[in-house]
Amino acid sequence: MAQSTMKRSQQIDAYAAAVADLFKTGVHDPHIEEILERYAKGLLLPDVVADDIRKSLSAIRLRLDADYGIKTMLVNRVYYARFRHPVPDFEMTEIEARQCISGCSGRHGACGIREHVGGDEDVLYSTYEKNLATNGASKVGAVVRRLGESVRDGSLTRDHAAEIVDGALAPVVASAAEMGTLSPRRKRTHRRLKS
Repeated sequence: MAQSTMKRSQQIDAYAAAVADLFKTGVHDPHIEEILERYAKGLLLPDVVADDIRKSLSAIRLRLDADYGIKTMLVNRVYYARFRHPVPDFEMTEIEARQCISGCSGRHGACGIREHVGGDEDVLYSTYEKNLATNGASKVGAVVRRLGESVRDGSLTRDHAAEIVDGALAPVVASAAEMGTLSPRRKRTHRRLKS
């Protein structure tokens, strides 16, 4: 088992290296077929390898982030069919971006990977990050609700529930504070009228 896990990890490394190579050549959104072509280096490989790359896209994305520091997202066939080569001055809307992101629209699985290259103007990447944040917030909300129910029914003490929440959120709060996204409360800019 350990040997097959190590072999699988090496396979993901090789796929990630092929994708990073494509990024260096200016292909910022390789499709599975392009990844396969770069990985195979001219060899004829069975279709099962393309299927393995498709199944490995999430692991490849994580490896690109961890080992190469490259921020990416998984895109689906809508992206490749409609938005890969937009006309000049085309501006993608957030709704269109959601249709292109694998797992965001719920209709299409991933068939490629896209590098974040557009800075703040990259609507696709911003929508992807917004979707992740929304999903994370809803999961935190669900956990807090369950903990609240546990406190109400007496299966947890309030202190222990608070400890769980604090332990889970402390790294997030610290990271947000470090980025400067947690700002102090604004001072009131208006005065209350006395009645």
